[in-house]
Amino acid sequence: MLAVQDQAGGEPTVEVVSEVKPEADRGDREDGKGVASGSGSDEDSDGSGSDDSEDSEEERRREEERRRRRAERLAAMAARAIAEREEAVARLEGEKAGLEKLLAEREKEQAQEVRLLHGYFVLLET
Repeated sequence: MLAVQDQAGGEPTVEVVSEVKPEADRGDREDGKGVASGSGSDEDSDGSGSDDSEDSEEERRREEERRRRRAERLAAMAARAIAEREEAVARLEGEKAGLEKLLAEREKEQAQEVRLLHGYFVLLET
């Protein structure tokens, strides 16, 4: 299972907290057959024993479904966070390339200014 936490810088972190394990096959059938014992004793005749086991089985299934949905939500949040970070990296790389281009142009301009000033000083010295 993934967990997403906010850090002081406003950047969420995603980490694996625990793994979601698949349902264990306990031999129960999906249709509910084979759950109740056919002993016919007075204890089983009111049906409360099988109702309790069916209720606990249903609650277990619901809990597994909640865990699965939560894991899916966390995975989607992690995917969105990754996509946002990738977009930010691409934007910053674009800005960096633009700034490097401006810097190279400015360096050329300065080199040209140096050559001009050097030429003027040579003319002044003669």
